[in-house]
Amino acid sequence: KTDPNRIRRDDFGDPDICLIYDYHKEMSSQEDIDRIGLECRAGTIGCFDCKKICHSSIDTLLEPMRQRRTALNDDDIDLIIKQGDQKASIQAKTKMIQVNKAIFEINN
Repeated sequence: KTDPNRIRRDDFGDPDICLIYDYHKEMSSQEDIDRIGLECRAGTIGCFDCKKICHSSIDTLLEPMRQRRTALNDDDIDLIIKQGDQKASIQAKTKMIQVNKAIFEINN
């Protein structure tokens, strides 16, 4: 149960206090968000149905990523990791230069 005020399916809900509605705002279409908000407030959609729609929205969002992952082989993944490591290393060195400079200025 995500809305403590909803004991039965037809109880009026408040999507503004529902964690699943927050997920909808990030991952569902505006049409679904508006419809779910109205139906929740009217008590015409239950939390279980709302979660099923959210699950479908998340699946739709993740499907292109799953397809890209499936197309990668081990060498591709190793290269991606190596490139990410190099980029992170450069950023970390830059940040540490800033940190050391700030510490030096504080101590002097």
